[in-house]
Amino acid sequence: MTIITRPTTFRRRPFLLEPGDTLLLEPDPIRVMVNFGRFAEETGIPTSNLVTSRLCALPVPTGNIRSWPQVRPEATFLPLLWLPPHLAERKSYVIGDDGFAHAINAVDAGQREVYEESDENWVARVALELTAAGFYDTSSATWLDVMALIGIDLDTDEGLERVRSWLGGASDDDLDLLATGLELEGHLRSTTEPDWALNEVIVDRANLVNCAYAAGTEALIDTLVELKAALDAGEANLADAQTLLETVCLGAASWLEDLPLEETAGEQSVSEDEWWIERGANAHDFDGDVSRFVTEHLDVAITRLREINEVVRPLADAYLAEAADAANDQTAAEKPAGDGR
Repeated sequence: MTIITRPTTFRRRPFLLEPGDTLLLEPDPIRVMVNFGRFAEETGIPTSNLVTSRLCALPVPTGNIRSWPQVRPEATFLPLLWLPPHLAERKSYVIGDDGFAHAINAVDAGQREVYEESDENWVARVALELTAAGFYDTSSATWLDVMALIGIDLDTDEGLERVRSWLGGASDDDLDLLATGLELEGHLRSTTEPDWALNEVIVDRANLVNCAYAAGTEALIDTLVELKAALDAGEANLADAQTLLETVCLGAASWLEDLPLEETAGEQSVSEDEWWIERGANAHDFDGDVSRFVTEHLDVAITRLREINEVVRPLADAYLAEAADAANDQTAAEKPAGDGR
């Protein structure tokens, strides 16, 4: 992988995430749901123009920045609003003789089968490339200020007004060029392996999903265990418990939607998302006391999440260990000869 430059000397700003949070693989389904709403609120981008995924902590916008009529000038520092052409759209690709995926125009595919990048793979690729290029920094949870790249200071009235006028249709050479994506393309796109992230996501998707399964089920278990403790201590009431369990069920339904479920209902197999949607509906309609709610709903949900976690956590750990070993080997290979550190 070769990234042209890591523009780390420019101004950086925090946005929604906390230090140590990864952009790829946010572990908590409920937090991803919350981030979706907060992202729309903070940026002014309609939720209909946002794609969310269990593989990314934040949603990724679709469309052009000027196509979002209510976008807030204060949020235009965020690289996600200015994705270059190779990241702004899902890729069509073929598998070459070398066994790797190569982005290609469908017209040029010849006799090869053309594949389309899924929403989930696309969002993961965006997260991967922005992190690798330093546009998002995990340790500080800060983002490169894209406006600083072109000399606009959003902390000043002049800078905000310049962006606001451009969003309203005024001409601005710097912002016009930035909107083409060419300015960021040079910082983000590899000159030697332009499809590295496409291939990495394709190869590792099943492993990434297993990691999402494992971390997501653990986060939801923690939420429900804490809810049980709050009910026991009198710090939460039945209505609170019903609302939170509905939220957990909604998160689980989206997070685990493609996980096979052995349980059946009659002759029809019940999908994982249907199982959780039904659980959420039952929690909403529950009419009884707290003790029954805990036994018939909270404990059932916790048990199901633990059953899933027991299967997927070893798979996730094996992948993470292998990835860590590969990273260590790469670091050792890059160490100068004679460097004993």
